[in-house]
Amino acid sequence: MKEDLSLFVRHMLTGLGICTVFAAISLLTAGKGMLLGALFIGYAAAAICIFTLVWRTWRSMKLSAEAAKKQMLWGFFVRLFTIFAVFFAAVQISRAVFYTAVLGFALCYGLAMVLLLRRGLLQDKH
Repeated sequence: MKEDLSLFVRHMLTGLGICTVFAAISLLTAGKGMLLGALFIGYAAAAICIFTLVWRTWRSMKLSAEAAKKQMLWGFFVRLFTIFAVFFAAVQISRAVFYTAVLGFALCYGLAMVLLLRRGLLQDKH
């Protein structure tokens, strides 16, 4: 499990690094370099959601069906609150900050889901 997790983190950091370089180039050439912070806020919100999803799922494996259901429901509300709080704060600042934070969230969360699905599909084949 630790090897899988470290490999996942390594792939996530590599993918996010590439995405950040392209996003930074795009923002800087458009004269919107100040929006890089919003991109990282989106990354942070997605990281919280991913961590909550993985941790609650791992924790639920050892519980009864009813307790696991409560655990997953609690994680769902934590993720919803995180998304709501971050995006609500971003939209209060400006539309550009909101859209950039959503872009950062989508990049990070999407990359994580692709990596998790890819890893799961590879394990099913072997």
